[in-house]
Amino acid sequence: MIVAVAHEAPLPPTSCRRLLEAIKRKRHRGVYISLPRLGSWISEDPVFTYGTRRLELDAVLLRSLGLTVSVEQLLARIAHFTYMELCGTLVVNSPKALLTTRNKYLTLAILKRRGLPVPKTFVTEHLGAAYYAAKELKEIVVKPIVGSRGYGSVKINDPDIAFEVFKTLLCFKKPLYIQKYMEKPNRDIRAFIIGGSVAAAMYRYAAPGCWKTNIAQGGRGEKCSLPEEYAEIAIKAAEYLELDYAGVDIIETRDGPLIVEVNGSPDFEELCRVTGVDIPLLIVNYIEEKARK
Repeated sequence: MIVAVAHEAPLPPTSCRRLLEAIKRKRHRGVYISLPRLGSWISEDPVFTYGTRRLELDAVLLRSLGLTVSVEQLLARIAHFTYMELCGTLVVNSPKALLTTRNKYLTLAILKRRGLPVPKTFVTEHLGAAYYAAKELKEIVVKPIVGSRGYGSVKINDPDIAFEVFKTLLCFKKPLYIQKYMEKPNRDIRAFIIGGSVAAAMYRYAAPGCWKTNIAQGGRGEKCSLPEEYAEIAIKAAEYLELDYAGVDIIETRDGPLIVEVNGSPDFEELCRVTGVDIPLLIVNYIEEKARK
């Protein structure tokens, strides 16, 4: 098979390199696609191009749609990979699923409606409503709706400080995503789901003096034996969001587990290190199996 790994970066980031290595180990041909160089012809004979060269693929591992892109760029990239699917190319994760999980608001709304436990969350562009939500929730986390690795998330326990943060965000046309902060151990759980089962799981411990558990924020991983209840909700989250593979972040609270985020293009370097599980190889194995169906 010819399998592409697609990302916005000009050169493949670490996770993409690991996937390309796994593709090669499975004796397939791996190619890297930097999204701005992708093109397609809508014609009787659909043609996809990379730069000026014709591109022929059996499968694509779509790792990113881009972070700081215009609406038109995002729509064009979604259309490229949706068109590939229509033409018979396997795309993992699908552009639809990746777009859904890029939106923290929509992700949690879907999970809540399907009966999974998530933190109480309020979303608005109205300053007064946001202020009253901050007073009601008392201790809150304000997050960007689009974002990852904990960047831009702030914890606030004073509604008047929150008010000033809200004003600033609204000046930059940022909707307000306000989530109740839940007391938990100084850790959360990252469950990695592939093809409807738990491939591996780890605790993520926050760095000293920090409340964020993200590895990119200085957190550290530790192998975790996932309790059955946690595994069940993680698997269901990936299923309900139509993800072939996913990183599901779960916190342990006095009232039971809560899903705080689901990542449709999760990193896996720390997870591989602490568990010994070869996540890239498992993803490629899954693509092989799905391509045969």
